[in-house]
Amino acid sequence: MAIQFEGGTLIALANLMATVWIERDIEGQFVVVNARDVWDSSEGTKRFRARDALSALATQERWDDIHTILDATVAKAKNGYPERVGSTGMTEGDAFEQLAQALQRQGCDLDKDGAVVVSLSGDVAAKEAVGQFEALLKMMNFEVTRNHFRQAMSALTREEFEGANAQARAFFDSLCEEVAARLVGDRAQPPKGGAARKYLDDSKFLSDDEAELLKTFFKVLHGAGSHPGTSDKHDAHRRVLMASAMGSYYLERLAVEEHHSTQDGVSPEPPNTSPM
Repeated sequence: MAIQFEGGTLIALANLMATVWIERDIEGQFVVVNARDVWDSSEGTKRFRARDALSALATQERWDDIHTILDATVAKAKNGYPERVGSTGMTEGDAFEQLAQALQRQGCDLDKDGAVVVSLSGDVAAKEAVGQFEALLKMMNFEVTRNHFRQAMSALTREEFEGANAQARAFFDSLCEEVAARLVGDRAQPPKGGAARKYLDDSKFLSDDEAELLKTFFKVLHGAGSHPGTSDKHDAHRRVLMASAMGSYYLERLAVEEHHSTQDGVSPEPPNTSPM
């Protein structure tokens, strides 16, 4: 399905077109997509003509044609001089950033090659899930896990997807350790690594099915994806999102467990520290 570009994105695209191209070249972009009539019916400066012509294409739902124009404009901007000031009064770099931000607001990104891709980070539900997880980490005082989680999110922002995958493994591993340590309390040495995950199973913090899911998911986190060129944006986002969702469930369960333990005055048994 073609991306349906919103008004703010069309305005930003028109600004970038007017910054990197002279009017004759802008006209040429509409000719390429068989929209000379649309261009000829527009009026004003080249920026306003581009804006009107793009809006007309959107009204006709010619999304693929707009996408073609956007790709050509982005390629021109990336091969140009980022600090050069166009007739819009904006530098090419500023106009490019305005377009990138407009795309992000409608759930899209520009990848390293300048292609428009649908971004998982633009999904409102995904953002809420990730935000809830970090809020729970802060509330529960899981600072080590929170630090790894924030490094994973930072790596995603920098498009260092292999690094994001590594930090997703680190924060989920740390989460299991911190949950196990809270369940153990002062009764024994807190388990680490596989022993911590095994304790979540043995202590019945997780059901049998949930413990099996944990084992399977941890194999996924430790699979391919940490080496250069082995992961992409969507793979890295999925891993971080899945780990965040499972982590939120564990934290909510822990809060309930601690509440009940406080009421009943019951402490969990020390763990068997043999790793999974």
